[in-house]
Amino acid sequence: DQINSFKAGMLQVMKQWPNVKTVASVVRNIHSVEDSWWTGLLAENGQTYQGPTFHMHVMEGVASGDAFGAGLMHATLHDFDPQAKINYAISASVLKLTISGDLNLITDTDVRAVMATGSGVDR
Repeated sequence: DQINSFKAGMLQVMKQWPNVKTVASVVRNIHSVEDSWWTGLLAENGQTYQGPTFHMHVMEGVASGDAFGAGLMHATLHDFDPQAKINYAISASVLKLTISGDLNLITDTDVRAVMATGSGVDR
């Protein structure tokens, strides 16, 4: 299945290039332009972690990958454990889906509120 294929690929990257310590990806299945589900995967220390799955009504897909990367960097710099890292990154990404345009003016509090639901964005 899709998730297991991603996980295996991430672990293979780390095996092939031992200096790579972290691999992360958004996994999304798009049902229509506005309807999709999103989750995130992280490989670190030989383990894989999956974030919550969000069923999203997409307002704007622009910069959601940037938000994922920024969320992952924030979580890494603040020493989150691996599961919290991927939860934070995917929460930041799906929150951006609800914001029109390129500019993503969200706060740590906003991302943590999405993390707390584990299933959606209430906006």
